[in-house]
Amino acid sequence: MCKLSIIIPAYNERATIGHVIEELLHLDLPCSYEVILIDDGSNDDTVEKAEKNQQDNFHIFKNAKNRGYGASIKRGIREAVGDYVLIFDADGQFRVEDIKFFLDTIISTNVDLVVGERKSGSDNSPLWRKPGKFFIKMLVNYLLNEKIKDINCGFRIFKRNVISRYLHLCSDKFSFSTSSTIALISRGCGYHFLPIEMNKRQGGKSAVSVQTGFQTIMLVIRLIMLFNPMKIFLPFGLLSIIVGFLWGLNYLIIGRGLSIGTLFLFIVGIFSVFFGLIAEQISELRKSQFEK
Repeated sequence: MCKLSIIIPAYNERATIGHVIEELLHLDLPCSYEVILIDDGSNDDTVEKAEKNQQDNFHIFKNAKNRGYGASIKRGIREAVGDYVLIFDADGQFRVEDIKFFLDTIISTNVDLVVGERKSGSDNSPLWRKPGKFFIKMLVNYLLNEKIKDINCGFRIFKRNVISRYLHLCSDKFSFSTSSTIALISRGCGYHFLPIEMNKRQGGKSAVSVQTGFQTIMLVIRLIMLFNPMKIFLPFGLLSIIVGFLWGLNYLIIGRGLSIGTLFLFIVGIFSVFFGLIAEQISELRKSQFEK
């Protein structure tokens, strides 16, 4: 019989946390489960509201200060004892009735990760955030060579022994969802997307900002540099060589030889491919170390 650990990172969610916890503690699941609340240094009475729900399978852990969404999830995974860990937000946007479908799916398909796919119109993100999210999605799809349906939905379930191997690669901030998806898919882990409906946010407000989007883009690039660096070095190198060739073609036609600009771009292109090959070898060595 398997066990499920439901992890809830929370920061100043007094308006919703009591109701969310109460619903989770009355789930009808085919296995035993625990609910783990990680309070990320809230300065309101989030913990006091949560503590009104006292059961043996409900545990509260407090961060001494605000460490970030991802850091709280990491702590929850390390404290968990379940075979599977499910991430569930404290703001009331996710629906508890979907948890059973996530658990049934990861067990029946034997994949390592099941991610919520928010249906069209169900994503409650502000309009100004949608272009950035679309760009990040396209970037990830290119770098992973996969068609990712929803890169950063927080509602997800992992095999605990799998995600535990990659926690050091995942972001401590809001990019945990994106970075964990990239880490597992890059390493060939099985995954599945499950369509979900979202409720409107009931309390508090999202702390996601433009800076968060920029940090996410840089994180995506760093992760791909670790897992598949040639996806970056090879296109850049080939582009430099092609541009250099087109730059110098006219000089060759009129008999003036190769221009300095052409030589420079050729050298940049060749060295980019060369460094990409070295980075690829280093990447393989690093991956073999942390996956032992």
